[in-house]
Amino acid sequence: MRKHIIVSLLMATGFLLSTVSITEASTKVMWRKMGLRSGQIGKVTILTDTAIWKVKGGVLSEDRKLKKGQVYRVYRYVDVEDGLYSVGDGDFVFSGVVKYETPSKAKLALLKKKTQR
Repeated sequence: MRKHIIVSLLMATGFLLSTVSITEASTKVMWRKMGLRSGQIGKVTILTDTAIWKVKGGVLSEDRKLKKGQVYRVYRYVDVEDGLYSVGDGDFVFSGVVKYETPSKAKLALLKKKTQR
């Protein structure tokens, strides 16, 4: 009897968790195989192996390497030197080594509408 109660509780918990996942998935705005996030202005595709840079004490320093073909969300553009794209968490990539794309105004409006709920 006790096993049946435990199994029932586990099944009910699993059902509730799967319902939450379905709800979250239905509110996600997709853009070219990537979920669009609040504050995102575009995305970059790395064209050649390059470094990602971090600002430390007002100075750019190499943080790690990025591989050709990787895709990152962009949250802002900084017009210094050749231009830098902010890819979040204080990381930047130079504009000369990436392909930059922006979502349509319709996608951005849909994201704004869904995040205001």
